[in-house]
Amino acid sequence: MTELRAILYDNVPDDDVYVSLEAENFGGGLLFLATIFTEGTPGTIEAMDDTIQNGVIDNSTYAYYLRAVYTVPPVDGETYFRIRPIRIAYEITSPSP
Repeated sequence: MTELRAILYDNVPDDDVYVSLEAENFGGGLLFLATIFTEGTPGTIEAMDDTIQNGVIDNSTYAYYLRAVYTVPPVDGETYFRIRPIRIAYEITSPSP
C-alpha cells in the first residue's frame, strides 16, 4: 500500500474527522499504517497520507480495516461530518499465480 486518500467534511473548526488504516495481528497487537484528518479546517478537504508504515500486505498475519472517528458526536443538529470516497493506492510487485 502506498497511499490513503479521502474526501472529508466537517463544519466545526474545533473538531475533526479522522480516518485511519489499521492492521490487527492475529496473534495480538495493532498497527496504525496511515491516518488522515480534517485538521480543524471546516468545510470539505481532500486529505492524503503517503507515508504508509508496514505497507506490504500480509493476509496470513494481519487483518486490515479502516476506522473512522469523529472527535465530537453529531448530536446537536448543527454538527455535520461526512466521509466521501476513501481510496487506498497500492502497487503489485509480482502477480499472483
